[in-house]
Formats: sequence, C-alpha cells, structure tokens
Amino acid sequence: MTQIGLFCATGLSSALIVKALKEQLADDQHYQVNSAPFSEIFMVGNDYDFLILAPQTRFNQAKVAAAFPDKKIVLLTDEEFLSRNVVRVAEEIKI
Repeated sequence: MTQIGLFCATGLSSALIVKALKEQLADDQHYQVNSAPFSEIFMVGNDYDFLILAPQTRFNQAKVAAAFPDKKIVLLTDEEFLSRNVVRVAEEIKI
C-alpha cells in the first residue's frame, strides 16, 4: 500500500485536503493518506512513500529533500490548497 503524508503548519487545515485526495484516489484502494503537523515530518517521514507539503511549509523543501532523499516530495500550490483541487497531486502520485 502506498503511504501518503500531508504536512501543513499545524495539521488541522489539511484535513479537508486529505478528504479531497482520498476522494480523488477512491477508485484505487492501494493508497493510505494521512495528515500531520510539519513539526512531526522528521519523526514520521520515513513511514511515507510521498510527502506532500502544504503552501505554508513548502519553504522547507530543501531540508525535507535532504532528510528523505528517497521520497517523492509534492508541493501544494496556494490555489490547490485553498480550492482543495488535488487533481494534479493525485496524478503525480499515480505515476
């Protein structure tokens, strides 16, 4: 099963994005999507295949990439986060 972690500043606002992503990936049951505050990424990042960074945390991309060189990192845009449009993100995960 592919594990997907979505990390935002506090982990609270990402619940809506997680729901939208689960709906987008609903036709394929091989995905598990979770959210957490960014402060936990260095403790739990190895548990995930994909690390999605919300707009307010994407400035940490270089640190995350250095800590997890074997993980696919996906950056959410402001527009995707605000509109909960996760089509592009789902496509990147399915590749």
